[in-house]
Amino acid sequence: MNRTHDELRARLDTLPLRLRAGWSAEDLAALDAALGARLPPIYRAWVAAYGSGVHLDLEAHGVLRPDRPAWAPTRGEWHHDAESVISEVRWLQESVADALPLGHDGAGNVFLLRRHGDGDGDGDGDGDGDDASVWFFDHEREQAVCLADSFLAWAQARLDADLANPDAAHTVLCTWRVAGDPGLEALVRVVEGALQGEGFERKVEQHRSYGSVGFRRGPLSLSARRQTYPDGRVSSSVFIGCPTTAAGRRQLAALEEAVAAGLSVASVEREVL
Repeated sequence: MNRTHDELRARLDTLPLRLRAGWSAEDLAALDAALGARLPPIYRAWVAAYGSGVHLDLEAHGVLRPDRPAWAPTRGEWHHDAESVISEVRWLQESVADALPLGHDGAGNVFLLRRHGDGDGDGDGDGDGDDASVWFFDHEREQAVCLADSFLAWAQARLDADLANPDAAHTVLCTWRVAGDPGLEALVRVVEGALQGEGFERKVEQHRSYGSVGFRRGPLSLSARRQTYPDGRVSSSVFIGCPTTAAGRRQLAALEEAVAAGLSVASVEREVL
C-alpha cells in the first residue's frame, strides 16, 4: 500500500469503531471477478478497511442536488455490498464507460468513480498508485458531470466534515424482538414510559392482524408493534430510530432501560447508518 493509501487508512483509524465496516474478502473477490481491472486500488483500500461509506450523509455533505424530486429520500443511499454495485454496473456502463457506482440519490441518478489509468505503468490496470475521479450521472439527461478529480481528496473532505461533527450524520435503528405475547398495550406503556420530553406526535395503526402505535418528534421515531399470523404465531417488537446526537443517545438509553425492565427480549437488531 503506497503513501496515499496509508494516509487514508490512518484517517479511517481515527473514526469510532461503530463507523468501520470493511467489506469481506468474498465481497472484494466478487468485485474483482465482475469488474476486473476497473476497481481503482484507492477505492479497494477504502472498502476493505472501511466499507462503502454508508455512514456519510449525502445531504449533510452537500452532495445531493437541491432540485431533486420531493419524493426522493433526503439521505440518498450508498451501496452496502458488492452485489448491489455489480447489479448497477451492468446498466450504468451502457451510458458511462469505466464506471464504478458508489450510490444513488434516490431519484435514479448515480454517484460513481472513473479510473485515472494504470498507476504502476505495466499496462495491467492494477497500479497501486491509482486514484479515481468522482462523477454524478444524471439518468434523465444521460450526462456525467465530474464532482472531484480525486476520490482520495473527496473522501478526505467527507471525513473532515464527519470528524468535525461526528454526531450529525448518523442514525441508529434498533428493534427489540419481544419473547412471548405481552400484548400491544404493554408494549406501548414501555415506549411511553421511556419518552424523553414533550411534543411527540402519536400515531395509531390498527388492521385485522397488525397493530402499531408510533411516537415521532423531529428525527426521533419510536414505536410498538404486534403482528399475528394465520398459524397463530405472534411477533411483538419495540423500535427506535434516532440521530446519534446527545438528545438521541439519551432517548436510546432510556428506551433500552425501559425495555430491559419491562419486557422479555428474544433478540435485538441494531444498525448505524
